[in-house]
Formats: sequence, structure tokens, C-alpha cells
Amino acid sequence: MKKVLDYLTRYWPVGFVLLGIFLFFRSDAETWPLGPIGFWESTFNNGEVLQHRIATLLVFMLGVLELRARMPNNENPNLPYVFPVLSAFGGLMLLTHSHVGFQAKSAFLIQVGHTLMGVFALTLACGRWLELKLDKPGKDIAGFVSVAALFQIGIILMFYREPLY
Repeated sequence: MKKVLDYLTRYWPVGFVLLGIFLFFRSDAETWPLGPIGFWESTFNNGEVLQHRIATLLVFMLGVLELRARMPNNENPNLPYVFPVLSAFGGLMLLTHSHVGFQAKSAFLIQVGHTLMGVFALTLACGRWLELKLDKPGKDIAGFVSVAALFQIGIILMFYREPLY
């Protein structure tokens, strides 16, 4: 049982990698690779799509780098600090991102979801940074806060919807 728990705690960042792949295909249904609008045309002619592509890359890299940081053969002592920095950047992106082309109710619900995830991402970043810097018992408290924030983001994503038009 201990080996299973060790395996799960070491490889949880794979979830971010999978989320990044999912967002790559799903974040903009009308653009490449699933829609008729080409990759370069959609990326550089629409600021919203560019933000989605940056966020997708950010989530994917967050998972890859955190996975590398948790490997036992990690020789870079600064690699664990990349996760809170990228989380903070992602949270700031969510706080500044907006959807304007939808109906008022849909736009409001989307904005609330983005804002809540942005606040929780910043909380996650601060908690993880403090967890890396503090000694016990502060380390345990900060770790709990960061895990709780990540859990809240997961709950929001479970019920998150955007219109497909």
C-alpha cells in the first residue's frame, strides 16, 4: 500500500500534462486542430485564442516540470520553485482573461469561473512557495493550503462549462 501511495504522490503532475493536452484540443473548438480556422491565423489574429494557447502550454509545462522536480534523480535544487512561479503566472492570466463574445449570463458565469480559478491558483502558488521555504509546522499548514486550493480548482473544473458557439 505504501508503494502505491508513493507512486501516486510522485506522479500526480501527469494530471496537469493530460489537462494541457485536453485544453489543446478543447479550448477553442472553432480553431485548429478541430476547427476550420488554421493554427497561425487563429493564434495571431485573435487575442483570446492566443491567451488560450499560452495557458495550454503553461499547464502542460507545469506538469512536465513538476514531474521532473519530483523525480529522485533531480539534480537541480531550484526546479521545485518553478511550480509556484508558473502557478502564479497562470492565476494572473486567469484574472485578466475575459470572454466578451457570449451572451451576458454565459459571459458572467465564465468570468466568475476564471476569477475563482485565478484566485485559487494564486493561493496555490503562495502556499507551495511557503511550503518549500518554511520549516514545520508552517510547512505543513502551507502545504495543506496549497493542496486545498488545487482541490478547489479541480472542483470548479469538474462543473465548468462554456458554450460551444
